[in-house]
Formats: sequence, C-alpha cells, structure tokens
Amino acid sequence: MRFAMIAPYQGADSLAPVRDDLNLFNVEVVTLGLSSAPDRTNETAAQFGSSAERVLDDLVFHGPWDGVLVAVNALSDGPRIPHVAVKRFACRIRRILGKKLPVGVVDDVNADLARQLFDGIMALWFLRVVALDAADRAPGR
Repeated sequence: MRFAMIAPYQGADSLAPVRDDLNLFNVEVVTLGLSSAPDRTNETAAQFGSSAERVLDDLVFHGPWDGVLVAVNALSDGPRIPHVAVKRFACRIRRILGKKLPVGVVDDVNADLARQLFDGIMALWFLRVVALDAADRAPGR
C-alpha cells in the first residue's frame, strides 16, 4: 500500500517539494512537503498555489497511490492558507489521479499529525491483513 501525505515543510528556503519516505509493515508513506521560507511579502494563497503545482506534478510522477492526505494551514503564528484553496487542491488531486482515490484533508497541522497518521496506517494495515486472510480461506483458493 502506498500513501502520500502533503504537508508544510517549514524552514526550507525553497518552494520545491521535499520528499521524506517512511516504510512500515509493507505500507509506504511518502511525505511531499509544501516548503516555503516565511515571506510576508507574498500572499499566502499564491505561495500555496505555486507549491501545490509542483506537488501535483510529483504525485503524478511518483504514483500510483492508494490514498492521499492533505495536511495544511502552517504554523499557528504564521499566515493560514484559506480553507477554500485547500478544498480546491484536494478536488484537483482527485480529478487528476482518479475519482475513486481517497483524499483526506486535515486543516490543523498543530495537532499530533504523526500520531494520527500512524494510527490510521495501523488500522488500514490491520484491515488489509484481515481481508487477505479471509480471502485465502475462501473455498477454491
């Protein structure tokens, strides 16, 4: 199973996506960072838009995916990305990669995102193991 997580990558001085891969229990999570140095002169939505285009290219190039999580709205002391822009971005991902692809949106990255992601992956892994085990015991296999 392969999942992509798109999240802010603070402190980098580039808008280029930053990849950070995690492989756990045959589940690969690729983090695509919406990286940008804090720049108060640029409009937040415009910064998000240019970064998002690069991430969309990376999603298409490095697919296929079993699901995508979009986690945005940077730090609490920084500018927040408009919720409408985030929803539009999630819709574009679904339209480009396929309407059946699950795309989740988390609009508060101040929550313990790593813990939430780990819990979600463990649940998916467990359900997959149960489903495969049941399929192996089905008559005629």
